[in-house]
Amino acid sequence: MLLLAACSSEPTGTAPDQLLGQVASNILPRNGPAPGARDISELTRSAIAGVTEPLTLITVPDVNVATTVVLAARKGNVETWRAADGGSLLLDGPVLFATRGIGQDLLAAETSGLRQMLQAGRSGTLTRDLRHLDGLDQIRITHFQCTLARDGAERIVILDRPHDVTRFRETCRAGELEINNTYWLDSGGFAWKSRQWVGQALGYMVIERLVR
Repeated sequence: MLLLAACSSEPTGTAPDQLLGQVASNILPRNGPAPGARDISELTRSAIAGVTEPLTLITVPDVNVATTVVLAARKGNVETWRAADGGSLLLDGPVLFATRGIGQDLLAAETSGLRQMLQAGRSGTLTRDLRHLDGLDQIRITHFQCTLARDGAERIVILDRPHDVTRFRETCRAGELEINNTYWLDSGGFAWKSRQWVGQALGYMVIERLVR
C-alpha cells in the first residue's frame, strides 16, 4: 500500500535533536491501511506532475511498507522527511541518520564521515556506530568497520525519469554481520537513490527522490 503524503514542505519547527526523543505512529498501522491509503500502482509520473515541492518515495521490502514522504524540516545537513501519518526518517545528506515510527527503528547512526566522503566522491575506509532500541527499549550499539567503493557511472530510472549517476557501494562488517549499502549520486553530489540498512528487524530501506 502507498500513503500519498500532502505535498507541503513547510518547516514544522521541530529540531532533529528533539525529534530523536519522539515516537511517531507506524507508517502503516498494524490494523490495516490508514485512511487515504492507495495502491502503489497509482503512483505514476503523471500523478505527481503538479508537485513542485520535494517529494521522496521510501520502501522497506522486508516489512511490505511503501510511502511517500515530504520535507518537514531542515537543520544544517540534516533533513527530516515525514509521511502523512507521522512516520519519519532523518537524512544527513544522502546518509540515513534515523527512523521513527516503523517498528524497531534506527535510533541514530554515525553519518558525518560517510557523508563527506560521498559528497567528495572519494573511496576509503571508516568506522560507523549504529544505535537501535531493542525489544526492551534498551539502546544497542553496533560498531561497524566500513569500506566505501566507487563503482562507476550508471543510468537509473526513477518513476519513468532517467538519471545519470555514479554508484557508490558501502560494505560494513561487525563480527559475523555484514551489510551492503548503495548510493546513486549525480555529478553534483545529489543522491537520487539509495538502499540503506535500517536494522536486523526491518532490513533495507530504498530511498528514491521523485521531485527535487
